[in-house]
Amino acid sequence: MSRVLSLIAAGLITLVISLVGAALIAPLFGESVPLLDIAENAVSRARVGRRGVPPININIPERASTQILWASDLGLGNVEESADLEEGPGSIDSGLVVLRELRATIPQLEVVYEVLVASRPRIAVRNLRGKLGQFSGRAGTITIDMEVVEESNFVVAMVLAHEGQHALDNHQGRLGLDERSCYNAEARAFDLSIFIWQSLWGMQGKPNNVSKIEASFNRMASIRHEDPLGYVERLVDLYGDACA
Repeated sequence: MSRVLSLIAAGLITLVISLVGAALIAPLFGESVPLLDIAENAVSRARVGRRGVPPININIPERASTQILWASDLGLGNVEESADLEEGPGSIDSGLVVLRELRATIPQLEVVYEVLVASRPRIAVRNLRGKLGQFSGRAGTITIDMEVVEESNFVVAMVLAHEGQHALDNHQGRLGLDERSCYNAEARAFDLSIFIWQSLWGMQGKPNNVSKIEASFNRMASIRHEDPLGYVERLVDLYGDACA
């Protein structure tokens, strides 16, 4: 009996986390997020391989009432691949050159690029042990992982843009301490970096000779483009602990 109760509790916890995440962020396409679908998916995952677990009552009344509109701060659609940039060795400066050249393709990148240039003396390269980049609002510093810089200028540019968006949000006072601010900050940063990746490689991502980091970029770009609901869930999975 206690095992059954534990399994039910685990399922309910998964459901609550998914609902909270969906209420905090939505795919940045100006579309709505069906919370009922997220709830059903979460419960389905909790039931997999668990015999004898009684059904869990989701208790959400009407589908129409579970739609939450969340407009994108970036509001970008599909982007065209840039034919003028060439892949080359990675470094902080080579990554900044890529971002400078992409400003015409992605206008929202202009102010992020300016923040990065102003922050250049406070951009460091260190071993982050699993993280690609990190922004410290208290110190005003950006740190890029050593493995990122060992890759191409395109990879460095994407990570710089992600952390640069955080720096911009911090400057504009949008990095609050609540969960909603946290999730939306990560969504903005991911969205901008994904558009940069697509402007470099097209909507399908990098086609061949893909590194582990590049494969993760391809995967997130694909999820965002083809599975908006999965994009929300992926961000919640990635930042659930940090934003909580």
